[in-house]
Amino acid sequence: MDACKKAAAAAKTAQGAADAAAQYVRNAAEIEWGHVSLLRAAEEEGLPAAARVANRAYASYTLALNDRFFAAMAASGTPEVPGMPPVTEHLWQTVWTAKGRRAVVVVDALRYDCAMAVRDALRGCKVDVEPVRAMLPTVTSIGMTALLPIGSRSVTASVAGNAIHPRLDNSDTSVRDNRLAVMKAFGADCRDIAEIEAVSNPDPALAEILVVVDHDEVDSLGHGEADNIVRHVQLEIDRLARLVRKLHRWGYPTVHIVTDHGFILLDESRLPDEIRCDKDWCLLLKERFALVPRNADLPLVRFPFAWNEAMAVAVPPGLAFFKAEKSFSHGGAALQEMVIPHLTSHGEAVQEKRIEVEVLIPAAELQRTAVKVVLRPASKPPSKGGQMALFAERGRTLSVDVVAREPDGAARSVLAGRQPKELRLEADGGEQSLTLFFHSAERFTKGEVLELDVRDDETSEQFPPGGIKLTIVRDM
Repeated sequence: MDACKKAAAAAKTAQGAADAAAQYVRNAAEIEWGHVSLLRAAEEEGLPAAARVANRAYASYTLALNDRFFAAMAASGTPEVPGMPPVTEHLWQTVWTAKGRRAVVVVDALRYDCAMAVRDALRGCKVDVEPVRAMLPTVTSIGMTALLPIGSRSVTASVAGNAIHPRLDNSDTSVRDNRLAVMKAFGADCRDIAEIEAVSNPDPALAEILVVVDHDEVDSLGHGEADNIVRHVQLEIDRLARLVRKLHRWGYPTVHIVTDHGFILLDESRLPDEIRCDKDWCLLLKERFALVPRNADLPLVRFPFAWNEAMAVAVPPGLAFFKAEKSFSHGGAALQEMVIPHLTSHGEAVQEKRIEVEVLIPAAELQRTAVKVVLRPASKPPSKGGQMALFAERGRTLSVDVVAREPDGAARSVLAGRQPKELRLEADGGEQSLTLFFHSAERFTKGEVLELDVRDDETSEQFPPGGIKLTIVRDM
């Protein structure tokens, strides 16, 4: 509340779009990410009043800052933000034409504060997060096309079937496979994120430029139900951090995370009033933008559409809507949609072997609401002929949890802090033990089965595979 109050007051003094954008970037970790984190914690603890207070404070800040930002852009008649490069040109110079082995992770709808959370999760890596300007309108078909290695080629766009269809070299890049074809023709090796996550060792055939695609959980969760973002965004942040570490281990010294657009997340009770936009005025009408004839005399704020000179992009002011939408949305010209991150992680690109982990418990039958766990590096047979290992083994940061399974299969931590315990296990550090105490509110019945879940915090490897079943032997 204090941070939002101070930032809302500062927003009223913002001088132009660049100043408003700079304030947004400075506040992103404390306010934007803090807002999402507080909403998640309030839901976990069953404190809806805390969420309402957080939403009220956040709205006072973000509405004030976006009003200043939008007013400055409308006065300038351009979506450009002085000092902030457009994403297409920026990536052409810093990613696509760069030298050396590199990986590019393409994420759908990654807000600036989320990228900063990924940065904070990448302990031990040198990570930079730069703000760049997304392409208007801030929707997937346009944003994903803007990420492509376009170079000096021109892009066109048309409206068909209630959607925008950008085209590069006469190929419709609103289609995922066509975008992949563009990157492959440029020399990139394109792999699905699930394919990368499913294997431990790299394919020897991986190219100098690896592009990892199909990370679209944030966008799909948000459009399904905005509350899902609050519940799951931390899981996606952790997933991206694990992916970056794996790509470093696979021999990519530089890993980039890029995105097509951000998103707005505002309590539905605090959404601004709808702005009138008659469908007859528009070539295409969506919640957060419309495409209209460029020379039409309309009572709307419009900006040139870079890929079709006959059209203009009309946008509602700030966080307002042309027609009703949920609290999660994108497509317009708010700071949260337009100011997007380019994250670059510089890590050691060395192939390495991690220690194996042995997990010991006194007994799998529990008679009290706690369990003692011993973790130690697994013993290895001596190498043949006394040869030394090619790679020194590296330790692991482990998360240790005891979970109960909900009827739908979801895991729920039963520990006192409602989250895993973390410890570091080194190859030469010997065994470590800890006692896991259960939450005082938990009740257990005889015969109930819990799971001891020990995982590598970076790779998600489980020890032992499948976990260890713990059986309750009396009502507690």
